[in-house]
Amino acid sequence: MSARLLSLQDVSAARKFHTDGHWQHWTMYDRLCHWARAQPNALALEDSAGTFSYGDLIAWVDGLTATLGEAELRPGDRVAVWAPSRMESVVTLLATSRMGCVCVPSLHRDHNADDILDILDRTSARALVVERGYGQVPEGRDFIAEAKRLPSMRLVLSLDQLVLDAGPDMLRFGGAVSPRSCATTPAGDPDRISYLAFTSGTTSRPKGVLHSDNTLLSNGRAIVADFGFDTRTVVYTFSPMSHNMGTVSLAVTLSCGGRLVLHGPLDARRALDRVTATGATYLVGVPTHGLDLVEQLAPGEPLGKARVFQLAGAPVPMRLAEALLDRGIRVQNCYGMTENCSFLYTRADDPIDVVTTTCGHCCAGMELAVFDSEDPDCPLPEGSAGELGVRGASQMLGYFDDQAMTEQALNAAGWFMTGDLGMIDASGNVHVTGRKKDMVIRGGKNIHPARAEELAMRHRAVWKAAAFPVPDDRLGERMCLAVIPRPGTTPPSPQDLLAHLAEHGLPKSQMPEYHLDMSRFPMTASGKILKRSLTSEVTAGRLVPTPVKWSGD
Repeated sequence: MSARLLSLQDVSAARKFHTDGHWQHWTMYDRLCHWARAQPNALALEDSAGTFSYGDLIAWVDGLTATLGEAELRPGDRVAVWAPSRMESVVTLLATSRMGCVCVPSLHRDHNADDILDILDRTSARALVVERGYGQVPEGRDFIAEAKRLPSMRLVLSLDQLVLDAGPDMLRFGGAVSPRSCATTPAGDPDRISYLAFTSGTTSRPKGVLHSDNTLLSNGRAIVADFGFDTRTVVYTFSPMSHNMGTVSLAVTLSCGGRLVLHGPLDARRALDRVTATGATYLVGVPTHGLDLVEQLAPGEPLGKARVFQLAGAPVPMRLAEALLDRGIRVQNCYGMTENCSFLYTRADDPIDVVTTTCGHCCAGMELAVFDSEDPDCPLPEGSAGELGVRGASQMLGYFDDQAMTEQALNAAGWFMTGDLGMIDASGNVHVTGRKKDMVIRGGKNIHPARAEELAMRHRAVWKAAAFPVPDDRLGERMCLAVIPRPGTTPPSPQDLLAHLAEHGLPKSQMPEYHLDMSRFPMTASGKILKRSLTSEVTAGRLVPTPVKWSGD
């Protein structure tokens, strides 16, 4: 029995999205067809091994469609991908769009074999595209053989590891797929479920999020309209295709007819060289990516042809925003999630204070409101702080095979409750102040770590910061502040850092009580810090923070 694809889709809301133009009659495959006819020789896709024109790309998509059809896959069947960002990841997503199948792309590098087998089993996957040696698979374990033995599995396509700049000599799809025509009629329904992505699970077990081509493309079209992208746009996504940001980057590319460049496993210097060599104009990533790039630049040195940098997943440090703006690069401070895509962001003409302290306002087709954090059915007036709720054309269609979880995510009026706290200012810009679950509960009082992190990263010697709870016998939890020093600087002493936090307005009641100097943080595939891992490491004694106390006023 296949797990169910439950959908929240409301007929009247869907009709309105179509009437207002946020949803259209195009599937993602239809958009590819359009550009393949209009500009078949224009570059459409580039991974670290080679480039593909729109004409090349559609031939590969049709070839994979034919191969999946020969394996007796049908509309609604799930096709999973466990691979880095590479041409095959994009081709698979577009082939499932053509067939009416459902792509399951969010199998990340940090997953182990048991994680992946569980997802394949949960989704009743009928096909798997997997790169040999990818992910956390112990030496000697034959993961591919195990995947082939799953009851639902009909086809496993094993990929060779990418060879940098291999060009046409790179064997694609392990030689099992070739670019060719396909006689079957494309599915052609942009409102059906086409995408099943699992959340990163930084605070809970990953949930399967359902999207259609229209919920994804509506976000891509909005970004294109807001930033004036066109066929000359080169989208460089640091975010892997296993993450929703990577998929939205594809939606942006298909909406404007530009080129999508997939980031490979490169160090900061080589990443900078590739950004420059590809002529990337729109960069998509997290602040860590931006910090890594600007650290490699000499004063005044341009960042290639970059004109806009979307930064999501964490606050944008002032020094990063200044470094980008000084080079003529507009900062798109973006807030999003798998459930609603990249729907909230600053605009190109926003001043630096708006870019660094807010996430701007909603894209076309989406709306946001603030609700009482203890009563999600109680909306709050402008300027009030509470839980952020969102709804609109880019909202998910439900959680996979979990009607109860789907219903719990919405309030009575159908707003998706984000779990994030914030407020809307008089200009309509949204301030995200913390997360309901991302908190330290000290003696029964809630401390939201976001403020301490933001202020810590203003210190000239702090590159990255993460505040998280550590267990305490008396108070339940205390807050620990972990920092990574900025390269080339002397790490600040704990007392210096506390003095800095106090000087910038952090109340004594929110001061960290433990300090950690670190060289790296555990991260999700999308670039979010895994705070629960930091807490676990401290609890297990593998990390030993230093007790600190602010004695000032």
